[in-house]
Amino acid sequence: MKCDQCFPYLQELFTRKIPFHSRLRREAVIAAIIRGPLTRPSEDETLTRLTNYWWDICSSCWNREPFSRPKMFAVLESISIVASGTAAEENRALKISGLAALFTISQV
Repeated sequence: MKCDQCFPYLQELFTRKIPFHSRLRREAVIAAIIRGPLTRPSEDETLTRLTNYWWDICSSCWNREPFSRPKMFAVLESISIVASGTAAEENRALKISGLAALFTISQV
């Protein structure tokens, strides 16, 4: 799995909706991607689960410059750090230890 491929999974994890769910036509999704930048989902949409730490991980995977995107091992490391509670003051008790396992399995 490439870093840009994990963005939709991360976004769906926090919003419980598929990315670009409000865009009904494929052309509208493509236009939104080209227009950029990403719009951070609201706290209501994510039930305040999407902290700054998680958003940094998500948005780094969607960098318009492919060579500027982190490698998957760096994304997994960031997820592990946030999920382990290192960023607990902003993490708001969000523990997603299974997410790292999910991405590790999909890389095999």
